Amino acid sequence: MDYFKSEKQKKDYFFRENRKAEHIDQFLQLEDEASTGLEDVKFIHHFCPETAWDEIDTTVSFCGKLGSKCSEKDKIAYPILIDAMTGGTEQAVAINRTLAQAAKEFSIPMALGSFAAGLENNDLWRTYQVAREENPNGILIGNIGAHASKKDAEITVEALEADCLEIHFNCPQELFMPEGDRNFSGMVENVLEIASALPIPVIVKEVGFGMMGEEVAAFYQAGIRGFDVGGYGGTNFIQIEKERSRKLKRKDLQLSDEILFDNWGNTTAHSIVEARAAAPDGLIIGSGGVRHGLEIAKTIALGSDLAGQAGVLLKALLQRGEKALFNVLEQEIRELKIAMMMLGAKNIEELKKKEILIFGDLYHTLSLRDLRPERFARREK
Repeated sequence: MDYFKSEKQKKDYFFRENRKAEHIDQFLQLEDEASTGLEDVKFIHHFCPETAWDEIDTTVSFCGKLGSKCSEKDKIAYPILIDAMTGGTEQAVAINRTLAQAAKEFSIPMALGSFAAGLENNDLWRTYQVAREENPNGILIGNIGAHASKKDAEITVEALEADCLEIHFNCPQELFMPEGDRNFSGMVENVLEIASALPIPVIVKEVGFGMMGEEVAAFYQAGIRGFDVGGYGGTNFIQIEKERSRKLKRKDLQLSDEILFDNWGNTTAHSIVEARAAAPDGLIIGSGGVRHGLEIAKTIALGSDLAGQAGVLLKALLQRGEKALFNVLEQEIRELKIAMMMLGAKNIEELKKKEILIFGDLYHTLSLRDLRPERFARREK
């Protein structure tokens, strides 16, 4: 039986599957040099921490902050999310299998890449479902675009046995994508309709350009409790899509300057502060170029509940192998605990209250947005 209703649909599908593979190839060629804003954050050292290594508790509540619709799965061992990467291409089977094995080993949640390809062809479901097969009892997060239908969301959740569903916004990426969407109206209403229909929580996600507090507040006031900020500083999908356009020789997508818009977006550090101010008791995932354990600690001190990571983990896996992926996570956990030890933070809640100094561009940005960066230097006891 031919799944496709027309030749155009068939061509579109094969192009999407190829695009997923292209994204991985282009990602591996990008340089990790963009500013996340986290370099402008510095902890104030505690010379008498009054704690011991064995007393440090890195567990954190995940589902508990997402409301009554969340599953019974709650506590995770470390404040780390293996964030959305891939699916819908043959290469994704091995990638998602290994990532799921890591999520199981470290008892941390995992988000999958967009299920768009799976919605077009159920033969590709296995490229996502392998994650649930490898980690049947772990927290698994599905992923669809903000333009997807309620039916699409229901199929995604059922196919993946997902505990939560990320709904991603990626306007900049789509605008530079040769085959991208050009209509972004009605997406807020659509997301809220999906959230009200599903038996599991929805997390609103950005794919690399950050979040603004006013928009977070609108979703929060409407009942959304999860936000994955996806700040500038991680994988730059504008650069990836511009390179794809150049290969396709799309003159209609050419710019007056080839680097125009390459630094578009709100940094990860800025986005975390915006999101936390707008969603005071929501689940905030600080993602976008988080590269090591000290930066994980910084995201938490700025207001996130856990750090989402994709690029650093995917590069370790694809360039150095499975063992390297596990080594990176072990190292990050050790770095996080070192930071907590030197700060006298016995658990993640105490880490959230530790004093930090904010400098440079981040200080000026937060000041201009009336987010009072000086308050982080003297926490209220």
